[in-house]
Amino acid sequence: MLMSMKLPTTTATSDKQFSSQPKHISFPFVGIKTVACVTLLALSSVSIIQNVYVSSTHQTRNEDEEISTSQQIIQDKNAQQRIAWMMTFPNSGTTYTSSLVKTVTGTYTATNYGQEKYVQGGRSESQMQNRKSVSVLTDNPIPSWSVYNGNGLELMGKAMKPPTKGYVLTKTHCGGYCFECFVGSQSKDTQDTQAFFKECGKGQYVTQNITSGKFHAIEGYTPREKIARAVHVIRDPFDNVVARFHYHREKTKEQAGSEPWLANYPNTRDGFRNFCNDLGAKWRAKEKRSVIYKGNMFELVKDVPCHSDFFRYIQWHNMAFATTADLGIPSMVIYYENYAENFNKTKDDLLQFLQQDEVNDPPIFLNGKTYRHYYTKEEIGAVSTMFSKLGHQETRNKTKHYFEDYM
Repeated sequence: MLMSMKLPTTTATSDKQFSSQPKHISFPFVGIKTVACVTLLALSSVSIIQNVYVSSTHQTRNEDEEISTSQQIIQDKNAQQRIAWMMTFPNSGTTYTSSLVKTVTGTYTATNYGQEKYVQGGRSESQMQNRKSVSVLTDNPIPSWSVYNGNGLELMGKAMKPPTKGYVLTKTHCGGYCFECFVGSQSKDTQDTQAFFKECGKGQYVTQNITSGKFHAIEGYTPREKIARAVHVIRDPFDNVVARFHYHREKTKEQAGSEPWLANYPNTRDGFRNFCNDLGAKWRAKEKRSVIYKGNMFELVKDVPCHSDFFRYIQWHNMAFATTADLGIPSMVIYYENYAENFNKTKDDLLQFLQQDEVNDPPIFLNGKTYRHYYTKEEIGAVSTMFSKLGHQETRNKTKHYFEDYM
């Protein structure tokens, strides 16, 4: 049953709305430290992380990486660029948002994940790590430009250039978003703001050994002082969870001998529900013994298809809102559905927030990727209760329109 809902407009917080004092946020799950205390730990540990990272980075580059003159020019032009994190729970609109900014501005966006190579139609695992990363910053390899073909930077054959003003939109999924794992296996990332912040800044860059010619990825972190803004993308949780199944299925196709699995879980409503039911059965006993769910929450949602992913969705957004608040940076919420409902305003607000200009026509947004009908009314009601019990205030406020008929 498809439910109609009124979508909120894109929202942004200005610089004036942020206090220099740490914010105290109450979290509705077991074992969470107060955000203020964890924030102090996070901020005090960042310089240590950076110092260790920069030292290891210089050693690696001196040993096995050769940076071309053209790459250094690209970096020099952007020495003062500031980073705008694009914080997304996976499959919530990351690719389109990045493509939108690249296309309309004619400039690059960035990513924490330099080992990824994007090809037309999506990411290909087999084509990862076959070119060196080009860093956005001169003094740190993380983040790197998100499209690099080894000879230059381009988007669908069109020449691109580094942004000369504003903020560099930079992809990060932070942490705590595994799909098939036990819901408590990444509990630190979803209950500890210090751990979550660290994952948000964590990335990989690709170097090439000049002797063997082999490519390899090395981990690093974005400097805290370069993180100036955040674009927080939110998608209807039901659409988001189903989209994650679709992505998981596409990745499974690349594996040898995957035909039986694909046959068991076709790209349909029944295929999705069968997959979720089998996944739920796999972890049911362990989930029942766990204290990760609050009160009787597990009994309420245990039969909801992929209920553990709704838990991850809630806790991920809890952490994302807490992180941007603690960092004291301006943040902007974009609803994926508003690309369909109010495209021009969403686009214009995003560009204004990034302080970048529109010089090209935007890419087409493919509407219709909605999957709420994969769930029954009773299941949606159970998830609504889950949000009301586990989501902290900002998460509840920013997602309540998805549950208007169940409040």
